[in-house]
Amino acid sequence: MKTGVLLIGFFFLAGILKTWTNSTAHPEMSALKSDPNPSGRSFAVVELFTSEGCSSCPPADKLLAEIVEEAAKKQQRIFALAFHVDYWDYIGWKDPFADWAYSDRQREYAAIFRRSQIYTPQMIVNGQSEFVGSNRSKAESAIAWALSQSQMMEIKLQKLGGAQVSELRLSFEVSPARKGSVLHLALVERDLVNNIKRGENSGRTLSHDNVVRVFKTIALNGASGETVLMIPSFVNLKKSSIIAYVQDTATLKIVGASSIDSL
Repeated sequence: MKTGVLLIGFFFLAGILKTWTNSTAHPEMSALKSDPNPSGRSFAVVELFTSEGCSSCPPADKLLAEIVEEAAKKQQRIFALAFHVDYWDYIGWKDPFADWAYSDRQREYAAIFRRSQIYTPQMIVNGQSEFVGSNRSKAESAIAWALSQSQMMEIKLQKLGGAQVSELRLSFEVSPARKGSVLHLALVERDLVNNIKRGENSGRTLSHDNVVRVFKTIALNGASGETVLMIPSFVNLKKSSIIAYVQDTATLKIVGASSIDSL
């Protein structure tokens, strides 16, 4: 009888010791579970398709600006781009930031997402999730998911020489090199304000951040190279950044991103 009691006591004590050991001996295990990407190389590329001619777009523009501000405070690798499309230009107001190429880019996404038509405002995160651009909860959810994933490709971007009035020379290196991918280089400008005189937003003063002013796509036939971005005379380089990101041409999934914030 005494032997049985002693055995029960022994196993009970062993269980306590095992539980205590598991909870204290390997604290890095709990950290690993709470941070699925401990290297900090996660990222989120947030593309907003918008227009000054669209009355539903100002809230989305404001949300994008808040995303940029919050990312800076938290030092998160969130790369925001506002693509102004041109298909609203024929309804009373011509958006000075719009480009037909950005509308075509949005149509490429529509084909991937199997949408019969494009719309504004539309926000797309890492080329994988899309939703109405003013939907804060969906934006936060999509960005949080993106930041939980590991970056598949590293991009090293370097400015060559000083920024000239008309051009910007850059070198890039992508690893690992992979066929079927392209490198996008976007010059984005902040703190843009415009007074709208006609159209759906007539009489309003609209503010914009990270507006895409120059966009260049390079086929990644090799792992490195150099290129030149032609800079329009109306762009203020002191309020601009370069955002680079790699995208799979078949799925449009974005697999890596980087930036140069001071030009």
